[in-house]
Amino acid sequence: MKTTYRLVLMALLPFNLLAAAQVVPVGSAFTYQGQLRQAGAPANGTFDLQFRLFTHPTLGFIVGSPVVIDDVSIVDGYFTVKLDFGAAAFPGTGRFVEIGVRQGASLGTFTLLSGRQELTPAPYATALALPYAASHTAPGPLFSMTQSGTGGVMSLTGSTADVLKVSSTTGDAVEATSSGGNAINAISSGPGAAVRGAGSGTGSGVYGQSTGGGAALYGYNLGTSGHAGFFRTEGSNNTSAAINSQSNGTGPGIYATSRAGRSAFFENTNTSGINGGLLSTVAGGGIPIWGKTTGTSAAARFDIDSSTSTANALEVNNAGTGLTAKFNGGDVQVNGNLYARTGTVLNRATPIAWGTFETFGQNPSITTSSGNVMVSFVNGYGWRVQVVGEGEPSKWTVIATPRYGSNPAASNLEMTLKVGSPLSVIGQSGTGAFYISERCTNGCNEFVPPHWINFVVYRGQ
Repeated sequence: MKTTYRLVLMALLPFNLLAAAQVVPVGSAFTYQGQLRQAGAPANGTFDLQFRLFTHPTLGFIVGSPVVIDDVSIVDGYFTVKLDFGAAAFPGTGRFVEIGVRQGASLGTFTLLSGRQELTPAPYATALALPYAASHTAPGPLFSMTQSGTGGVMSLTGSTADVLKVSSTTGDAVEATSSGGNAINAISSGPGAAVRGAGSGTGSGVYGQSTGGGAALYGYNLGTSGHAGFFRTEGSNNTSAAINSQSNGTGPGIYATSRAGRSAFFENTNTSGINGGLLSTVAGGGIPIWGKTTGTSAAARFDIDSSTSTANALEVNNAGTGLTAKFNGGDVQVNGNLYARTGTVLNRATPIAWGTFETFGQNPSITTSSGNVMVSFVNGYGWRVQVVGEGEPSKWTVIATPRYGSNPAASNLEMTLKVGSPLSVIGQSGTGAFYISERCTNGCNEFVPPHWINFVVYRGQ
C-alpha cells in the first residue's frame, strides 16, 4: 500500500533579521518550518527530508545542490529545519523549493510532495533586492554601519563600471571616519580612477581630514605608469589654483621627495602666456626659493632652450638697500660676458683681453695672456698690442702697469707708461690695436734690468 504524504506550510523564512546587538555573522542559512501529514493524519516519527531549489514553480532549472537532512524528528506532523543553498542561490529573483520525504530507516528513493513551495522574502529583505533604488527623507543617515573588529566595514567590487557612485546637492556626498585603519581604501586595477570626486557647487570635490597623525589624503600608485594624484582646473577663466596647500605649523606647505626623477616639476605650456612656471613669495624673513643639494649636483640651474630668446636666464630685482646678489665661498665662473651697470653706463665687467710680456730688448716674450692678443715692437711708437675678435676699439678701456722683479726695492729702476687710443686694424674686421710706450725715469743706465708690462682691456657698452 503506497504511503501518501502532504505538507502543510507553517513558515518560510529565507532571511533572518539580526538584532542590533548581535555580532555573529548571519550567513546564508534560513529556517524552514512545516507540517507533514501521512495518510491524512499528522506524521510522527523519524523521517529523511530532501530539499531542491528551482527557478520556476513547475519548470525552470535546479539551483545549486540538493540539501538532504536525515533523521528529522517529527511530532504531530511539525518539523523545523535549517536550509543553506548558499548566498549565490538568491540573487533577487524568484525561488521555489521541492521537498522529498522517506522513512528515516529507509535508504530508498524520496517521495516527492506535490507542488513546489515558493520562498517568500521577509519585508525588509525585499528592500535589499537588486537592483536597489530608494528615496527617503530623514535627518540622520539612511545607511549606517559600524565595524568593531579588524575587518573592513564595506567591500565593493566591480569589473567595468563605477563601483560606488554617490551624489549630494547640499551636504557631504561621502563621510568616512576611522579611528584605526583607512577611512576609505579604494583600489583600481583598470584605467579608471580609484577615487573620483566632483563638486558642482562651492564645496570640495574631495575633502580629507585627519586628526590622528596620518595623511588626510593618501595616493599610492603601484603600477608602472600613471599618477599617484592628479589635479586639474578645466575652466579657462578660472583664476583659482589647481592645488592650494596651506600649513599652519612649522612644516612646509608642500614636501616632495623623489628617489629617481625630479622632486618637483613645474611647467607652463601656454606659448603666448607671460606667467612663469613657478612663483614663490614669503611675507616674513624666510627665503622664497632655496636650492640645496647633499650630493654632487648643482644647487640651482636656469636654462633657456630657445635659441631665439632674448630674455634673461636669471633676473634678480632688489627694491631694498641690500646687495642684489651675494656669493659666499668658492669661485664664481662666468662662461661669457659679465656686464655691470654703474649709474646709466653699462660696462662689460669681464676683460676682453689681458696679458703680461717681458720688455727686455725688442723681441717681447708673452708670459701669460687671454690667448687673443699679439705683442710686437714698432720703432717710434713702442709696444703694439693687437686684440683679435673684439670690435669697436673706441669703447675700449686699457689699463697698463710696469712690473718689476720679485723684490722691487732691490733696484732703483723706475718706468712710466703711456697708452695710446685703441684703433681698428685696417682690413681686419673685429680686430683692434693700441700702443704702449715706456720711459725710464730712474736707474736708466746702459744695462736696464729686465722688467714686464701688465695690461688689461675692458670694453664699455
